[in-house]
Amino acid sequence: MTHRAAAVVLCFVTSAGSAQTILPKVSAVDSVLRSEQFVTPPPSVADAVLAPRHRSVTLVEINSERTAFLSEFGDGPVSMAVFARPFHELGGLFVDYVANRNRNLTIRSNIGLELISAADGSKRTVALPAGLRISDAAWSPNGKSAAFFGHGPDATHLWVVDGASGRARQVTKVPVLATLMTTFSWTADSRRLATVLIPAGRAPMPVESSVPTGPRVKMAEEKDKNRLRNYASLMATPFDQRLLEWHVTGQAALIDVETRVATPIGPPAMIERLDVAPDGQYLRVTRMVKPFSYLVPVGNFGRIDEVWTPAGMVVAKLSEEPLNLGVDTTRTPTAPGVGGGDAARDGRREIVWRPTGSGLWFLEQGPAPGPGDSLAIGDQRPRRKDRLRQWLPLFDSTQVTTILESDARLSNLRYASSGATVFLTERTGQNIHEFAVFLDQPSVKHSLARYRSNDVYANPGTLIPDFGLMPVENPFAAFGVAGRIIRPVKVSADGERVFYFGSAYDRNPTIAGPKTFIDRVAIRTGQRNRLFETGNDGIYERVIAY
Repeated sequence: MTHRAAAVVLCFVTSAGSAQTILPKVSAVDSVLRSEQFVTPPPSVADAVLAPRHRSVTLVEINSERTAFLSEFGDGPVSMAVFARPFHELGGLFVDYVANRNRNLTIRSNIGLELISAADGSKRTVALPAGLRISDAAWSPNGKSAAFFGHGPDATHLWVVDGASGRARQVTKVPVLATLMTTFSWTADSRRLATVLIPAGRAPMPVESSVPTGPRVKMAEEKDKNRLRNYASLMATPFDQRLLEWHVTGQAALIDVETRVATPIGPPAMIERLDVAPDGQYLRVTRMVKPFSYLVPVGNFGRIDEVWTPAGMVVAKLSEEPLNLGVDTTRTPTAPGVGGGDAARDGRREIVWRPTGSGLWFLEQGPAPGPGDSLAIGDQRPRRKDRLRQWLPLFDSTQVTTILESDARLSNLRYASSGATVFLTERTGQNIHEFAVFLDQPSVKHSLARYRSNDVYANPGTLIPDFGLMPVENPFAAFGVAGRIIRPVKVSADGERVFYFGSAYDRNPTIAGPKTFIDRVAIRTGQRNRLFETGNDGIYERVIAY
């Protein structure tokens, strides 16, 4: 890069008549640039650049007793030896086949785990075997222990650390199959962990024949319907499909934390998600299904979301999403999810277990109007109602009931841990309405906030989840992480108040920076009281737990 410093030369004549030239003062920056040499930056800059960022402390999770945080810490950039480990690339799924896990768990894991006291900030480093890397540390619901994945060179296992003693131990005897399902979940009683294991009697990994078994064939869709972009990673041969199925077929199991006994759940399957009901009587299982495709990555393959018994019997199908080849733009997927694009789906969506016992809550649009349902004036048909519904065991058609209906699209289904109150969001265009419903009076909506989504100054903040981290980027991330506990809304002891966390922005942000706050909101009246607000002294502060 070439720097051209422009200088202005001033000349004037003195009283004696002689001309005198004054050169402009050269700044320190110009002096450095003119030297055209490497220079050492000021200590403040050098310290910031050279700081060991992998030792930065991130308080990612506080336990339910609010006594300790978990903090994973790394050892710096990924070494070339780790990054160069062999892997299979199958339709966007990268598998460390030596260790039977997703490659991301190999290259993005951490070297250690700390328990940080919420009272005084003191730290205890959990003792781990040499060479063991970790990820996905999560507290048990009772807050007394935490589980995490322990990644060895050739296998991944589940480990549990006791919160009081800091002692960690491996609880799986058979390695975890962490290729497709890369998380685990605690049961509500904190006694078991749901995960996917390498199945018993697993055949050896397929080996591709050196002799071609046939030509490579790809067929274009008729009538030029395919609107897909190009993908960097796709499967190309029948062998790739066999290899994928082998890598992702695992045994669902419940691991007893104390005895280390693994109880298998059903036959081996291509399992993406396991979610145990609060009473442990049922499981929600999401499976990837055939056919596979050479045209789209694994994320577009078909999926079925089901309710299983612990014995593996399928008692209900919650949703089904067929293989998406991108050729039919009118298809309305029915896969489960939380918020975001899921709000635009047909079928059941935002499916969650009821916090008390078995049974599910979900959102679903009412039936489409028929030809005879037009209004008296004009040909406009009635808007489809959106509904909050409940489905109880034994999960047959007679056990589905509608709790409430709305003319607007519903989203962000949340609930109190008591199961007495649910919280929802209605949206019409830019207008957002957040409200609560007491289930003993489901016809009455109690407004908590009304605002326009594009008005940053009117945004009321985000409902605070119970014993959880304050969301940073995704405002509802703390309520539902795939494979983890869906955290209820923080509600006062009498069940009458909730709490909001947010940032208040000044109309002139160049003069006054944002202030984070906590508001208490009376559910029945919507009255707000500010409990806490940070200062504005040049330092941004964020509440991380409440």
